[in-house]
Amino acid sequence: KIDSIVISNYKAFYGTHEFKIAGKNYLIYGENGSGKSSFYYALKDYFKASTLTKEAAAEHNDILSKKVRN
Repeated sequence: KIDSIVISNYKAFYGTHEFKIAGKNYLIYGENGSGKSSFYYALKDYFKASTLTKEAAAEHNDILSKKVRN
């Protein structure tokens, strides 16, 4: 059960943002450019990174860090 999701400095999310899920379904909606896809990709990248080796995860994190800086 997921209680909350915290996204920090990822794509459209500058700073730290906490989403309190409390184990419920979560509907994401909003205008174009409001961060819906960034929320999805943050979760996708998190779960993808959790299945990588340490070396591959470090390389993946370096790529993500470069995306945030640009």
